[in-house]
Amino acid sequence: MRKRVSMLCLFVFSLFVTLGLQSQAQAVSTPTVGVAAPEFELKDLSGKSHALKSYRGKTTVLTFISARCPISKMYQDRIRAVADDYAKRGVAFLAINANADEPIAEIRAHAVENKLNFTILKDDGNVVADAYAAERTPTVYVVDGEGVLRYQGRIDNSQNERLVKRNDLRAALDELLAGKAVSV
Repeated sequence: MRKRVSMLCLFVFSLFVTLGLQSQAQAVSTPTVGVAAPEFELKDLSGKSHALKSYRGKTTVLTFISARCPISKMYQDRIRAVADDYAKRGVAFLAINANADEPIAEIRAHAVENKLNFTILKDDGNVVADAYAAERTPTVYVVDGEGVLRYQGRIDNSQNERLVKRNDLRAALDELLAGKAVSV
């Protein structure tokens, strides 16, 4: 009898833990295109604070990057090129590093070595990454001048730069800057 009660208690406990984890997973949802982007304030690699709301009036690209992730590294030249090209058109570019095992000194050295001249923010505790449901690097979000999320997705259609057929981020920025709705 005692063994059955213990088994029943273990089952009930396991059920509650499982249900609790499922509700936590559902609580972190992907931001919705067409709705206000989650606000945040993070420090850059020099310790200066940057709040998303301070970029109002400008189209702003947010991209989650990593100094170590091989896929993020494959995209760093393309990210830099987009940032350089669209800065000339008034687009702000913020990269966010949420990797707990990448200290600021390493991120800074990686940025200098790879000429990543855009603002890089450190997301200690993955607070912003969680708010944006960013699970991979690089993941990209475009926020319009009013703070509304207009694009969420990839930079282009292939990790192999030679096989790229569609530049999704550039297309989204071009449409948004032309006053059109983002089609993809």
